[in-house]
Amino acid sequence: MPFLSTWSHQYAGWYSYVSQYAASSHAYLWAASYSADMFYTGFHKDPGDKEAGRKFRHMILEKGASGDMSKILEEYLGRPPSNEAYMEIMGLANEDSE
Repeated sequence: MPFLSTWSHQYAGWYSYVSQYAASSHAYLWAASYSADMFYTGFHKDPGDKEAGRKFRHMILEKGASGDMSKILEEYLGRPPSNEAYMEIMGLANEDSE
């Protein structure tokens, strides 16, 4: 990259921060959307529900990164993931869908 200075390490310069910020922000939003979906599916009615906690522990936490996370998430939810819960939390819910 021609505009990087020769006196600085590539990760110490500003370009690394700028070039990777968008990707990390996007990943954060996906994680927030998935976590909102899991919360609304399993814990929204009763956050202290022991059975919902056991299901989450067994189906999500115990598996860790041992498999395809999209399949593990879909198995836990019982359907494909949705961003509707995240949109509701952010105050952006579509009033037509209610």
